[in-house]
Amino acid sequence: MKFFIQILLGFLVATVAISSGRAQDSDDPVMEPVEFDVHEFMEYAFEPTFAQLKEALAQKPADRKAWMPVKASALLLAENGNLLMLRPPEEETNEWNRLSAELRDSGGELYAAAKTRDYPTTRQKYVNFVHKCNACHEQFADGEHLQEP
Repeated sequence: MKFFIQILLGFLVATVAISSGRAQDSDDPVMEPVEFDVHEFMEYAFEPTFAQLKEALAQKPADRKAWMPVKASALLLAENGNLLMLRPPEEETNEWNRLSAELRDSGGELYAAAKTRDYPTTRQKYVNFVHKCNACHEQFADGEHLQEP
């Protein structure tokens, strides 16, 4: 749990830095990827979190504690949409960023639904999120790595 909180705080700080829009002083740190290879980034930043979310939503979470991995995973996956924008392809950058923003927004809706602990709504938002993942995989990965909800 402590690990998730640390990652979450890191993503939130990154999101604030991205959205602040203020000019950078020459001494200010700049955002840059640690792992530039998108496949590697997806394998380590998305896959484990997505697997946890998929498992957590396989059936209705029984109690508040069981909803925690759903909320944590949804939030991390939504924030990863922002991080994808740090790794655009050389071509079709605008489309990459559009799909990344749609993924982020869909993940945000999933997170908001999970906070209400309304399983049918959360499950539907999860399915919508998977469709956003697959839309990007269709366009940028030649249809490979498609996910099933």
